[in-house]
This record gives sequence, C-alpha cells and structure tokens, in this order.
Amino acid sequence: MAITYDKIYTTTLGSAASSIDFTSIPNTYTDLRWVLSGTLTSASDIYVRYNSNSSAIYSWTRFGAISSTPQSVGSSGNSEIRVSFSNPSTSDPFYICGDIFGYNNATFKSALMQYHNNQSTSGAQATGHYVGVWRGTVAINELNILCNTSFAAGTM
Repeated sequence: MAITYDKIYTTTLGSAASSIDFTSIPNTYTDLRWVLSGTLTSASDIYVRYNSNSSAIYSWTRFGAISSTPQSVGSSGNSEIRVSFSNPSTSDPFYICGDIFGYNNATFKSALMQYHNNQSTSGAQATGHYVGVWRGTVAINELNILCNTSFAAGTM
C-alpha cells in the first residue's frame, strides 16, 4: 500500500521571522509530517513547541555527527524540543523533516525529527536524528518552529 500525504499548510517567508507557526491543525489525522528548509539570519539553534506551550514538559534525545565525529546527548524538563545542532548560520542551509505520531491523542505524543545542514563555512556536515516527547494533556492543534535569531526570507 502506498503512503500518501495530504498537504494541509504551506508557507514561504516573505521577510525574516523568529518563528513559524502553523495553527488550527485539524485533528482528523493520526500523524503529522512537517518539513522546513532554508537559512537563518545569524547562527542559532532551531526548536519546536506545540500549542505555544512553553512549560518545562518537553524531552529530547539527539544522536548524530559533525563530519566524522559522533555525538549523542539528551535533555528533559525543557520548554521546547531542540531539532538542530551546530548552530547553522546564514551561509549554512538546513533541512528538517519532522514526524509527530499520535498528535491528536490527548495522552500520548512522540516526535521524530531528522536534521541535516551543510556547513559551507567550515566544510563540515552536521546530520542528526532527534526523538522528542511532549508531556501535554491536550491534542496538538498548533506547531511552533522557533529560533533564537530569525529564519531568513525564503525559508519554507
């Protein structure tokens, strides 16, 4: 059986913005996939929140590598799920694909994000996989993608 997707939102930034918010996500689906690619106005990590909730109820674990150096780290009690590492900068395009499983279930949510950026300034590549958990008690109806600086115009 072929896997199919329904595109429910798409956006391309016309100007720089510190967050990209997808609101009023219908709860008629069991899983959600989101894709983000672009650049930042200056070096920053990228984070995800659900329902604009900044409570310390997120956990994440990352495993990946910068060039040939493997890395693994995790954190809990956070106000967001981190989905990037190595601080991509203005010349480092990034690509993130996130899958959220059971997002319309009020008691169980997990997320799997895959991250890649080509660090053209250093000649290295950073690739990572993140697993995140949000311990919220309501269904997810909003996805907030944030950074400490701004996503550059043209990010989509």
